[in-house]
Amino acid sequence: MAARLLLLGLAGTVDALLDFWCVYLFGGAQQKIIRGLRIDLFRTILRQDIGFFDLEENASGVLAARLATDAAAIRGAVADVAGVAASNMTTMLFAFLVAFIASWKMSLILTATLPLLGMAGYLQNLSITGFGANQDQVFVNRLVGSHVC
Repeated sequence: MAARLLLLGLAGTVDALLDFWCVYLFGGAQQKIIRGLRIDLFRTILRQDIGFFDLEENASGVLAARLATDAAAIRGAVADVAGVAASNMTTMLFAFLVAFIASWKMSLILTATLPLLGMAGYLQNLSITGFGANQDQVFVNRLVGSHVC
């Protein structure tokens, strides 16, 4: 019993360390992605014809605000999701490892319920997103379409 508790504590510690590194590494990658995106958007703005800046929707303040907000929105939509997904997968793998070591029979029974849990998660995601599921694609199309020469 003591060995199992020690193993559980060790697995929890390893999982916590891996979660920390996952957040740290994804944060660094996230910053590089956002920096590259802002640089690309700024270069695209600089390549526009002079008439582009005469339009009221393309005033310097509006464009500066778009550089800040659009990149942050994409970061939230893409990079944060990848970090959370990687963290959840790590946690799930360690949970399965500990569960199979503790009681392999019970773990096999619980593994049989995974398709039901996956279906429930999918249905929950559909009910939460509702009709706005394609909003990310509309946002990206608007962003790309407004900065193309």
